Amino acid sequence: MLNASALYLYPACGLVLMLLTWPMTGSGRRVLRRWGNITNPTADQIRLVVRHLRERRLLVVPLMFLAPLTARAMPTILGPTSDLGSYHLLGSLLVAWLLAEVIATVRPRREPVRVASLVRRDWLVPRWAVGLHLALAAAAITLAVVAQPWPGGWYLIALTLVTSLVVYGIAWLAMTRPAGINDDVDAALRTRTARSAVGAGILLAGLLIDAAGTRFHIEPAAARVWTAGVSVITVATLIGWGAVISGPRRA
Repeated sequence: MLNASALYLYPACGLVLMLLTWPMTGSGRRVLRRWGNITNPTADQIRLVVRHLRERRLLVVPLMFLAPLTARAMPTILGPTSDLGSYHLLGSLLVAWLLAEVIATVRPRREPVRVASLVRRDWLVPRWAVGLHLALAAAAITLAVVAQPWPGGWYLIALTLVTSLVVYGIAWLAMTRPAGINDDVDAALRTRTARSAVGAGILLAGLLIDAAGTRFHIEPAAARVWTAGVSVITVATLIGWGAVISGPRRA
């Protein structure tokens, strides 16, 4: 995965995924219904959401180049890192998506008029989701430390810490960024951004746990316990990710 073909594989995967998930009118309508509880959105509201989603999709493909370039640079510093499990593909996509959210969020707004609610903005992510993500990230770091000496472990630890900062940076920016031109659309997109970022963080933390776990040589007697533990972590990761991106419950 670290040879010359990787330089084309990652962006190609990002391009295919972008084309398969390219936002259309139906996508905008579903976002407003799911995240904003807007049953009958107007054409202008849908247009704002579709533009929001397309801007982020277009940023993912060029950012996918960062994964192979980073993977090539790290061995010169940390030694071989070719055993980081499934991070190289899905993990690189998640990192690219998180960076795309950061860039799209901090860029200057183009709307000439903005409408803001007078209601105080609260934290948009459930506490249980934050707790699950932090627990998984701590487990990944712990396993990487226990697996030493392993040059790639320091790469994994640094990646876990940096992506955690990015995840909660996105959630914080979603809460504090300037308002858009439609209050209902703005609220829906804020909630979607914050919860999707933490959901991506949960998935990535699960991948990093898997990467660190591949370094252990388990005795046959403990293999069943280890397998059961990995299964529990995998199930918790998938359930947590699915629950946090399913949208807030409505009365």
